[in-house]
Amino acid sequence: MTVKDTSMFRITKYKGPHTYVNLCINQDHSQLDSSFVSKYIETLVKAEMTIAIAAIQVVVAEQFGYQISYQKAMKAKRKAMTRLFGDWYKSYVELSRFFFALEQSNPGCIVYSKMVPGNNLNEENFYSNIDGTHLYEKYKRTLMISMGCDGNNQLFPLAFAITEGENTDSWNWFLACIKVGVTQRKGLCMISDHHPDIIAVVNETYLRWTKPDAYYRFCMRHLASNFNTKFKDNTLKGLMCRAAMESKHIPLENGHSHTMMGKDIGL
Repeated sequence: MTVKDTSMFRITKYKGPHTYVNLCINQDHSQLDSSFVSKYIETLVKAEMTIAIAAIQVVVAEQFGYQISYQKAMKAKRKAMTRLFGDWYKSYVELSRFFFALEQSNPGCIVYSKMVPGNNLNEENFYSNIDGTHLYEKYKRTLMISMGCDGNNQLFPLAFAITEGENTDSWNWFLACIKVGVTQRKGLCMISDHHPDIIAVVNETYLRWTKPDAYYRFCMRHLASNFNTKFKDNTLKGLMCRAAMESKHIPLENGHSHTMMGKDIGL
């Protein structure tokens, strides 16, 4: 509108995106919402997808002079990730096409999936020493993996699965899939930590992970870590690891001999 008796005009209303914000924004300023912050941090997220929420809070505080909440920073990062890489839910729907393409482009690759009743986002997917680790971000599931050693004694991934959790049902399904999709040969040695659900599944005779079909041993690294947690002595821990790596006859005082097979028993 025009200012009376002058050639000046005044903007009273603007329809469109705001590109300017006061550098000393206050807590109630409507412009400093998660959408605004997400646009500002988009280049940061693109350069480093794992950027911490706390780091985003620091960047915003340095630029605008206001400490936004953790929830707002997290929501802003999620919006930036969606613009850059797509929506979580839409991406999840594309998994079936991805699995099909994976099998077509990688001869010998096998994909199994199992839907947990009542929740479409609890789908377990299998591509086949075993272990599991927790996933965070949007879907808090568990990544299970099975590995072997190649001719150079280097780790070689055999199979992995994303499951609803590290429980008896998931380990049962994962190990059964390994038997079907990876190998049925006898005499294999499976190594893991002392997770009670793994032990329970291995002891199920129908899966054939015990003698005479297979051998089950505990991981030396996990055992050494637990040993050190209890005794808190790196010297003893080192001696235990050295003993576990030995494979030779040890004479005993009574004249008998004992065979140390640390590599085989996975101490």
